[in-house]
Amino acid sequence: MNAMAFSGIVLAGGYSSRMGTDKALLPIAGAPSYVHVAKVLTHVAEDIWVVRRPDQAPIETNEFVTGVVHDVRPGEGPLAGMEAGLAHMKNSWGLVAPADAPMIRPSLLFKLTTLVAEASRSHADIQAFIFKRGEQIYPLFGCYHQEVLKVIGELLDNGKRRVKDLFDQIHVRYVTECEWISEDPNEVSFWMMNTQEEYQKVRELLEGEFRE
Repeated sequence: MNAMAFSGIVLAGGYSSRMGTDKALLPIAGAPSYVHVAKVLTHVAEDIWVVRRPDQAPIETNEFVTGVVHDVRPGEGPLAGMEAGLAHMKNSWGLVAPADAPMIRPSLLFKLTTLVAEASRSHADIQAFIFKRGEQIYPLFGCYHQEVLKVIGELLDNGKRRVKDLFDQIHVRYVTECEWISEDPNEVSFWMMNTQEEYQKVRELLEGEFRE
């Protein structure tokens, strides 16, 4: 265990256009998807913030969710959601995960926080830790330092909405497959529910785990 403290951010402000209904609220094993994600984050984070658009259905705090914050730039994508979450979190480092990825593994997050702590002890100048598989980058699964807030604000002010635009401006440490695959051999942590078919697959697998 490392002595560093982390916060958690659940991005739940998307429009869910392909799903046709709010993905964050999809029921799985008796709880909405965002609660499953928040619960996993509590393994490594002290405070968990769920980011929503102001026009979305309200959600309540619970034993896993510290608070709900509204995106101050609704419609500007996940980078704007990260801006809102990073601004409210209690600690300097925030673990970010999307609300529609309820299969994320706690062991994967432990690996991530361990790497952040090691870099901090060596005084490495890194502002974000992001998972990567081959050439595939997972920008919504990572750990960001609060100091990137200013850069995010400047990017959004200039109409740049991609999270990858942020990576061009900050120091990023990519966590490659050989580093994390042992923590999630089936790579289920990165399964996001964009369609009804994907939702049914994730629901069946996760509910099967609860029955075991």
